[in-house]
Amino acid sequence: MLVGIFHRKNTGNAPGGSGSNGTPPPSGAEPVHFPWKGLPEAGACNLAMADIINNFATHYQTEGRRVHAETILSGLGGVTGFAAQMGLRSIIKTGKRSTEGLQTYTLKDGRQFMFGEPLNNVLMKADPDLHSFGLWSLAAGSALQSGLAEIDFPDLGKQFQAVSERLGTTEEGFPKLHTSHRPALSTIELTKRSWPYIRTMLCQAYPQKPGPLGPVPSLLWPAVTAHAAAALLRKTAGVLNPQVGLEILMQSAIYGSKLDANLLP
Repeated sequence: MLVGIFHRKNTGNAPGGSGSNGTPPPSGAEPVHFPWKGLPEAGACNLAMADIINNFATHYQTEGRRVHAETILSGLGGVTGFAAQMGLRSIIKTGKRSTEGLQTYTLKDGRQFMFGEPLNNVLMKADPDLHSFGLWSLAAGSALQSGLAEIDFPDLGKQFQAVSERLGTTEEGFPKLHTSHRPALSTIELTKRSWPYIRTMLCQAYPQKPGPLGPVPSLLWPAVTAHAAAALLRKTAGVLNPQVGLEILMQSAIYGSKLDANLLP
């Protein structure tokens, strides 16, 4: 099984997550049907989701054919967050949404990040226009299925705060957790490396043999990546405390969602 390729660093009895306020999962944490069911692009969505679940981890394999769980969740979170922004931009282009509530924050070094409730909501809540249940809902469901009690859920507001307060510092892009759970690279580096790979799967644009059902429209990228991320979060539970995995995934997704859209192809 794919879970067999994940591993942890030998860190002894390291602490788990950074604590919680017992935030319960939003409704829809255990969806029965994929939200794109019945759409013309449903087949392409199913193929892309399966490709991500089955192949994304292999992108991170070392010579020993093992994958560091924290690193893959950080990279997967980054691309899932960036996909959320791309989906929001797509719905804005249709005219169904405006840019109201979205702001650009510029760091001293000139780098720009997107902020705003409309963007946060794509990650946190179900969105019928995007045919998405939201990453938080799906990831929360995966954590519950992996044995995490609701009382141990991380505070979602603190996940956003952790990302914002680290912008422009040496810790930018790293989840705010015990150092034993530090990914091998920052989320920005992992996202830069992974986005071309994930985009190929979403677009089914394989050089040798393109996907038979065509690309997934960018409007549906948030839904497809969120479902794949939740599935891979469950697969890491055998080697990583699901509370820690949930925090890494969410903080990385929050960070990835704020990246400058011109940064990645």
